[in-house]
Amino acid sequence: MLNSVPAEPFDDLDRLPPEALKRWWVRKLKHVLRLAFEELPFYRDRFTIGGFDPARFSTLDDLRAVPICYKEDLLAFARIGGG
Repeated sequence: MLNSVPAEPFDDLDRLPPEALKRWWVRKLKHVLRLAFEELPFYRDRFTIGGFDPARFSTLDDLRAVPICYKEDLLAFARIGGG
């Protein structure tokens, strides 16, 4: 067995009521946004400059507050030695 951690039960997601599915997405997105902020300087800088705090992410509507990042932004960050 390659992975002892059970896989995410994606097959069960289509059985969730809409509100439960929204809560699932909020939980997953909050985790990813927090991880990006804590571990990746590019996103920490973008979030800080954009006034976005991943700890305050609590609804799918909060996605509007996440700063948009473009490929050119990532390339510029890499050119200045950020990544």
